[in-house]
Order: sequence, then C-alpha cells, then structure tokens
Amino acid sequence: MRYLLKPLKRYLSKNRLYHSIRTMETAVRLSRELSIDTEKVKIASLAHDIAREIETEKMIALASKKFDIENWEKSYPLLLHGKAGAVLVAELFSVNDVDILEAIAWHTTGKPGMSDVAKIVFIADYIEPGRDHLDGDLTERLLNRSLDEKLLIVVKERMDYNRKRGNPVTKLSQKLYEELRRGVDTVEA
Repeated sequence: MRYLLKPLKRYLSKNRLYHSIRTMETAVRLSRELSIDTEKVKIASLAHDIAREIETEKMIALASKKFDIENWEKSYPLLLHGKAGAVLVAELFSVNDVDILEAIAWHTTGKPGMSDVAKIVFIADYIEPGRDHLDGDLTERLLNRSLDEKLLIVVKERMDYNRKRGNPVTKLSQKLYEELRRGVDTVEA
C-alpha cells in the first residue's frame, strides 16, 4: 500500500485521500466478512478516486484511451473519473488485474455483471464512515446480508440520493439495480 500512497498524495487533496483510506478500510472489513480477495480490494479501493480531482479535459482524454465515452458522460464528465482512474492506475503502476481495474472504472455508476471486488468497492465508497449522507438505518439494513443484497440496497440508496439532489441516474445504475432485483428477492430495497 505504501507504493500507492505517495503517488495518491500527488493526485488527491488531503480530504479525498482520507476518504480513499476510509473506503479501503471499509472495503477490507467487508471483504473479510464475505471472504473476498482482500489484496485486490485494498488496491482498488485505495486507488478508486485517483482521477477524481484532475482537469475535465485530462479526465476525458484518459478515459477515452480504453473506454467508449457515451454522450451522457460528456454531459456529466465527473462520472468519468472511475474510467480515467482505471487507465491511470494501469499506466502508473502497471496494474493489469481485471478485477482491480473494473472496480476502479465502475465505482461511480456500477454496471451489470460486476465482479465481487467491484461490488465491494462500490459499496464501500458509498458507506465509508466519513460520508455525510449515512444514517444508522442504512448501516442496520446492511448487516447480515449477502454481497448482492448489500449491493442492491446501496444501489437503490445511491439512485434515490441522486434523484433527491437533481442528479441523473444512469442507465447502467438502473440496469444493475434491475439485475440485482431479479437475483435477490429477499430484500426490501
């Protein structure tokens, strides 16, 4: 992790770095609870926001190297920081692990068919203890749930949060939610 921290300090403000560390701690706890590869989760969660504070043009250029950019993403380019981050992590650290890069790329919107590592990072990014939007009810609802049950709850929370703030809910998030609803019928999300 030390080899990641120094470069992250160059890319992230102190507050964003602390968020990334809290996200990693949350992700590690979840991965241990659910018996998911902790090492991959550590790297992906710590680096997930590496491109969050770079200029919009650079973010778009980075993301465009490996991903097709949709029109809706051009309207909300901040959502590209996950994809740009995956490219940046691959270039800076020679990371080529599909699970790690997928977790970084899709932590903003999610997508159907995500790996367990990506699911953990998506959840941890939303529920890390420094988030202002958290309440005890969400934490309680996540206890003693499977990974997909936890993810379903968090995806629904994220979509509701975005709607309340007047932000768009992406088609990918909606498709992920629908996929999870079909697979998990024991959760009231």
